[in-house]
Parts: sequence; structure tokens; C-alpha cells
Amino acid sequence: ADRIRQTFGRIDILMGNAGLYRQVLLGDLSPVEFQRILDVNLLGTFLCVRAVIEGMIKQGGGRIILTASVAGITGSGVGASHYAASKGGVIAFVRSAARELGRHHVRINAIAPGLIDTDMIADVHEQAREVYIKSLPLGRMGKARDLVGGAIFLASPASDYVTGQVYNICGGYLMA
Repeated sequence: ADRIRQTFGRIDILMGNAGLYRQVLLGDLSPVEFQRILDVNLLGTFLCVRAVIEGMIKQGGGRIILTASVAGITGSGVGASHYAASKGGVIAFVRSAARELGRHHVRINAIAPGLIDTDMIADVHEQAREVYIKSLPLGRMGKARDLVGGAIFLASPASDYVTGQVYNICGGYLMA
């Protein structure tokens, strides 16, 4: 963050896209592995936000967009309770930070993807993927490019009156 500020003078937008996933049954999940997922997905997110908020407050505002997951809302499938807990923490963090930072014109929101076809989901069993995809109204797994529109909206002036929100980009998995 300091290097970016030195080069460009300020940071207007932070896109925090931390994510580590490993499918492990709860009975086999060690405290070390649980902590590792929390450290990357939740603590890493916090540290990125912390690195930019002072500058954003001084400059009169900014936008923070974090990556959560629908698993943080619904819980996760078998073998991902640690992942769901970490992403649920991101959602609670976004909502709480929005209340704290709003008066400084710092807007903080999250994108909650469903199952997106990336290297991160290599651990998801093929049968679980098929069941998930069949449950989707759009009938397909998401692609990274499906998340771009939501991020652009949250980074743009079109979202000036939006903070503390979680945008579910999940092919219709959540319909609330």
C-alpha cells in the first residue's frame, strides 16, 4: 500500500480477493488447517483493508470491495466448514466496517460468488460439482469473468450510495 501511494499518490479502490479452499471433512480438519484458512481468507482481508483505510479517510473517501462467498451465507457443502466460517467472517466484517467507515465516505462492500471455475475448486469432488450445477437456475458453473460487472459497479460512482452490501453472483443459487 505504501509503494502504491508513493507511486500514484493515493489509493481510491481496494479489491481484496483473498481465497484459500481445501475440502476436508470436519472430523479430519486439524486446528492448524482451520487456522490457515482463517489466516488467508479473513485475517488477510483485514490486513489489506487496514493498510488502506487511513489514507482513504485522509483523502476523503474510497471504495473497498472484498470477496466473500455464498458459503459464508448458507454454510458450505461437506468438507468446507472452515471455508464457510472464514467467508462468513468476511461478510460480518464488511457490514461492521461499513458502519464505522461510512462517515468518512469509505464504502465497503463484498461480492459473494457461488462455485466459480478456477484452480481454487480443484478439491471439490466432481459429483458435488454436478449436484451444485443442477441446482442452479442458470445451469452452469460461474467463470471469473462473471464477477467483473459487479466489481466494476462497486468501483464506480454508480455505487455512491451503496455500502455494507453483499452482492451474490452465483447463477441464481441464492434467491433472496
